[in-house]
Amino acid sequence: MMRDQFIAVVPAAGEARRLPPELRPKELLTIGNSITARGAKPKAVSEYLVDALSTAGIRQICLVISPLKQDIAEFYASGARHGVQITYACQQTAAGMAHAVDAAHPLLVDRTVVMGMPDTLFKPFDAVLQLKRFFEREPIDLALGVFPTTEADRLGPVRFDGAGHVAEILDKPQAPPVNNTWGLACWGPAFTQFLHDDLAAWSRERGERPLGSVFHAALEHGLHVRALSFRDGMYIDVGTLTGLCAARRAAEDWSTEARRC
Repeated sequence: MMRDQFIAVVPAAGEARRLPPELRPKELLTIGNSITARGAKPKAVSEYLVDALSTAGIRQICLVISPLKQDIAEFYASGARHGVQITYACQQTAAGMAHAVDAAHPLLVDRTVVMGMPDTLFKPFDAVLQLKRFFEREPIDLALGVFPTTEADRLGPVRFDGAGHVAEILDKPQAPPVNNTWGLACWGPAFTQFLHDDLAAWSRERGERPLGSVFHAALEHGLHVRALSFRDGMYIDVGTLTGLCAARRAAEDWSTEARRC
């Protein structure tokens, strides 16, 4: 397999239960503006990720949606407007992010996969490109882009050493050992297959299988997992009203900085 055979998977099938119904689908919530030849236009939060993927040279994206989120497919269509090629996979029943990613399994086999979440904002703006290059130059199975956060207890903190060797990936721990979270991921075929097999063996009676837990299981299974830390970066989850307000403030700050430049 060629290491430059990249595809992005973007899980957008969640029900957004933490937001009022009138603010759904959350992936299309307006956060700031895009500057075009015709002037400024409102920008959906998921467009930040799509733009970051395109800037990193990733032209093929699989958006995983549910039957209730056709608005996303109508908004992005083929992806041509964003300079990418978008394919859609459907997660029929909400079962969490890991199952959403696995819904795209036929498209991911023998590919190098980049994953980001369409309801987040992050800095640096080239974090996807940096993670892609990190994965290309290191002999690893799974790379995690890790960002600082004050909300590690409801996200996915990662313990790693100074060289980025990962010791533990947690999911919403009550007492986080570190103030960070993974927010981007890049992996090769070994993890794609591990994820598929892990979920096939997972009993639905046990509840949702968090993707971070699968990351940790892969680490324990012997896959080589490394972290790329964006220590001076920023990560905002737009899935809550607090996060939505924070994201809109951040986007306004970015627009102010751009105008000054």
